Amino acid sequence: MTSRRRTTPSTVPFSGSSGATTVSGYPVADDVAAYFANIVYSHTFTPALLNQARLTAQRNNNYQNFPIGTQPGPSQLGIGLTPI
Repeated sequence: MTSRRRTTPSTVPFSGSSGATTVSGYPVADDVAAYFANIVYSHTFTPALLNQARLTAQRNNNYQNFPIGTQPGPSQLGIGLTPI
């Protein structure tokens, strides 16, 4: 039996340059988790006759362009909102 898990997280702080979004300074992150499992059963009937059964499973979880951190609100950007 063979099994493996691999993750490759990445952060794009200026996502406008990567094509993920057109708003520069809106940081996003990507996370890829790949799972793989393999089971092999071998049976030898005679020295000239061999039988194998194989079961393989693979799963890829891709989380792309999810926002990280918090963005400034209107008052932090100097925009004054007054209720009507």
